[in-house]
Amino acid sequence: PSLRPPVVIGFAAETHDLLTYAKGKLEKKGADAICANQVGAAIASRGSDNNQITWVNATGNEPWEVMDKHEVGNRIGDKIALLLQRSRTPGATTSASGNLGIF
Repeated sequence: PSLRPPVVIGFAAETHDLLTYAKGKLEKKGADAICANQVGAAIASRGSDNNQITWVNATGNEPWEVMDKHEVGNRIGDKIALLLQRSRTPGATTSASGNLGIF
C-alpha cells in the first residue's frame, strides 16, 4: 500500500509568476492542492494581520479575498476537511497512518 497520506497540501510563497510556480509545485509534489500567496505584497507582509491566497488544485485555481490570517487558516482547514471526507469514500485508498501531508 502507498505511504502517501490521503490528503497532501503544499504552500507556495512567490515573488512573481505565482500561479505558474504553484501549478508546477502541485504537479511535481503530487499534491491535492497548493495554498499560494504573493510574497512582497503589502497584504501578505510580515506584521500584517491580513493575507490573500489562491487555492490551486488540478481543476484550476480559486483566488480568495483579502482576509484575516486566522480566517485564512480556518478556510484552509475547511478545504482539508472536505478533501479528507472525499478520500474516505468507498473505494478510496488511504495511508496506513491516516496522516495529513503538508509541505
